Amino acid sequence: MRLRDGRETILLISPQPWDGFKVSKHHYAMELADLGNDVVFLDPPETTGRFRGIDVSKVERVTGSIQRVRYRTWFPYNLKFHSRIFYDIGMRIQANRILKRIGKQYTVVWDFDPSYQFNDLNWFRARSKIFHPVDQVTEGRSETKSADVLLSVAESIAERFRESTIPKLVIPHGLCSQYEAYGRSVISRVEGRASIPIGSSGRFRVGYAGNLLAKAIDRPVFIEIMLNHPDIEFELFGPFESLDGQPESATHWISRLKDLPNVRLHGLVTPQRILEMAPMIDLWLVCYDVGLDHNGGANSHKILEYLATGSPVVSNRILAYTDTNFIQMPASSSNTDLPLIFRNTVLDRHLWDTQQRVDRIRFALKNTYRHHIETIEVFLKKNMTVVEVN
Repeated sequence: MRLRDGRETILLISPQPWDGFKVSKHHYAMELADLGNDVVFLDPPETTGRFRGIDVSKVERVTGSIQRVRYRTWFPYNLKFHSRIFYDIGMRIQANRILKRIGKQYTVVWDFDPSYQFNDLNWFRARSKIFHPVDQVTEGRSETKSADVLLSVAESIAERFRESTIPKLVIPHGLCSQYEAYGRSVISRVEGRASIPIGSSGRFRVGYAGNLLAKAIDRPVFIEIMLNHPDIEFELFGPFESLDGQPESATHWISRLKDLPNVRLHGLVTPQRILEMAPMIDLWLVCYDVGLDHNGGANSHKILEYLATGSPVVSNRILAYTDTNFIQMPASSSNTDLPLIFRNTVLDRHLWDTQQRVDRIRFALKNTYRHHIETIEVFLKKNMTVVEVN
């Protein structure tokens, strides 16, 4: 296994398409490509619109080679929900058609999909097979898809596969290169200074980055926090415009946000745009209802990005940070105390001391995607017997 040497041809199976908000699957693809590996990013199947067949296109990037594959199943996709046996037969044929369309032999298939679009990674005929669910898998499923190893971001997800004997590694969410560079620049700028001004932009500003239509957002508590602090500006980054097909509750939620004078909706923006605003953000917020969160508050990829800016973070309960002091969060899964925690954090000026900022950034920098790939490569070399596939 030569991931860091850029010697692998990798098929990465993603549950989210390339377009839109970039999360762990996209960042792993970009980091692997930047290392010199030949990466193919396989979107989930198209189920709406007029698109048919299989389309292969090159992702426009400054460095690294990534090809994106879009496809629509050759059979009715709803078989997945009505006849799983026939769906799996169809997807085995689909996998073969994708391989023929791309015309490559893969050394690694790396599957991030927790919904079991492809039930068996042997269908892709790669030498090494990795199953890497970063979200909880579909209820009732615990098969490892014939993978050689299993990677996951949380013990609660890995626990679903406790009966499997394949090697398992829990590895946290990662920090992408843009946030890494920003964090390092902050450290070089602030080290040696006693403190950094709060509200240097004129008003105290709170940032939130994520899909504002996500069902797991604790909307009542989020609104309560914003109403309790009319003197604070809330900068919300993330998609909110696509309300077609959304329930009335989502439409009402977005309307409330638009009506609040201290809220600015930026929509879906690039990480670079968020980082351009980051020097003006005094505090970051995470506000999910753990009971509605598919992962039960196990972890959140946005936490590391927040910490990399150096500013304090207020969040609902996140299990991965239970034994750390890097975020301010409730002692239980309930958000009842979150508004009070938010208020106390705003008043606790000690959290803005330079050393506190630097400590948060350094923690984030220990979790870059490149560092994770190094850890994964060492794990794979110890735990995999590579078998040549004809």
